Amino acid sequence: MNKKEELHSESIEIDEEVFDNLDALIKSNWDSNYLKSQIVMLLKQKERIEDEIEKITN
Repeated sequence: MNKKEELHSESIEIDEEVFDNLDALIKSNWDSNYLKSQIVMLLKQKERIEDEIEKITN
């Protein structure tokens, strides 16, 4: 597996983990403002990770 494939598979695992975290938050009926802030935080984190992957692969 080359470096790009490795990073791609890692990003998929991260995305699944983020989704699982969101799913758990929704199921536990968190306050909607808290939930929104968590979603925003996770999306920003995902964006930073994607930027890092882009830097490494280019």
